[in-house]
Order: sequence, then structure tokens, then C-alpha cells
Amino acid sequence: MEQEIAVLQDTYNRVAKSLQEAKIARAETAEPIKIVERPVLPTTPVGPSRKLNVAVAGVLGLFLGVLLAFVVHYFQESSKAPHGEEPGQPPQEPRQD
Repeated sequence: MEQEIAVLQDTYNRVAKSLQEAKIARAETAEPIKIVERPVLPTTPVGPSRKLNVAVAGVLGLFLGVLLAFVVHYFQESSKAPHGEEPGQPPQEPRQD
């Protein structure tokens, strides 16, 4: 019996604290809440647009693919020696005929 009383007192204290917090929160708001129009349940489910997501993913994929191709090409060309010489060999003097 004493345990039930303790549980009820704890519940009462929690509810009283919540009520006091609600009164404080209501006092802080300057304007009361006004309902402009009644809520309406949607007739169709709301969700992401699959067509739009696929289109955006395709465009981004193409863009990133082209960008990656440019980066790979840049690094391949920058690793080659100039004028068709082999990397690691000293540059040759131009011949004067």
C-alpha cells in the first residue's frame, strides 16, 4: 500500500511540474495561437519524387564521370616527359645540322 502511495505521489509531482512548465511557456508567448484553417488529411501519400531523384542522380553521375575523366587525363599527361622523351632520362640537346 505504501509503495502505491509513493508511486502516486511521484506521478502527481511529475504532472504538477509539467503543468507549471506549461504555464510558464504559455506566459512567455506574446500572442495566442490562432487556427487559420482546419487541418485536412491528404488524399494521396506524401513522399519523395522518384522521377526527380533519378534525374538528379543521372545528371550528377554524368557530371562526376566527366570530371573524373578530366582529372585522370590530367595526371596521366603530367606524368609523361615533355616532347616524347622517356621519363628518368636527362633531356637531350637539340641537334644542329
